[in-house]
Amino acid sequence: MASIYALRLGKQGTLAIWSLIIVTQFAMGTSIVLACSRQMWAFSRDNGLPMSRLLKHLTKQAVPVFAVWGAILCSVLLGTTRVEFVNLRTVGID
Repeated sequence: MASIYALRLGKQGTLAIWSLIIVTQFAMGTSIVLACSRQMWAFSRDNGLPMSRLLKHLTKQAVPVFAVWGAILCSVLLGTTRVEFVNLRTVGID
């Protein structure tokens, strides 16, 4: 994909596009971790998750640090392992 951008936009245009893509992906990842950690904290506050006692702990600044790190750990584990939730061939999409 970078070679296509390089052919059409030149070196500076390619660097600009890739910079925008990288910043956008980082922002999306941050927002997903934020939403996931908030949901983990809310469920653990109501004792709805395993290890709720640890996950619902807040710091003095009211930050659920363990829920944030739990969300990051889950994201890393799911991102680095090959998990196929839906096999598209069984659904009928080829």
